[in-house]
Amino acid sequence: MEHRSPEKAFIDWFNRLSREQRHTLAHLYIIMTSADSGDFALSGGESLNRFEEELVAPEFPIRRISRLLIIKGVFNFIFSDTSFIVTHSKNSSTLLLDDVTAIAPYLWEREAQRWQALCRGALSDEWLHCWLTSQTRL
Repeated sequence: MEHRSPEKAFIDWFNRLSREQRHTLAHLYIIMTSADSGDFALSGGESLNRFEEELVAPEFPIRRISRLLIIKGVFNFIFSDTSFIVTHSKNSSTLLLDDVTAIAPYLWEREAQRWQALCRGALSDEWLHCWLTSQTRL
């Protein structure tokens, strides 16, 4: 049985988000995981570039899984309280248009549901184990 790459599934989900949502999630991820306090000053775009670079950096399969588990843990925390993310998206350096800001809670709630579906599927522990096993048998 061929297992779709969990990284590909994550990247596909992430790239379907709006630019503002990607900036917000990348920025929160970077400031929550980086040891460099200077990263708090990164813009949404700078955070997104760094996040994407880290995500696709070549690595051994076990470390790729570890990277996804860290992302999953941080994003689970972020999506567990959509008011947290709405507040941080409004306070980020990314400017949101008034009409987008008005529906932002709904958009984040919708993505929280899509995130949970991804976690039950391609980012589930079972799927990650199967994918890792398929990679180490090659």
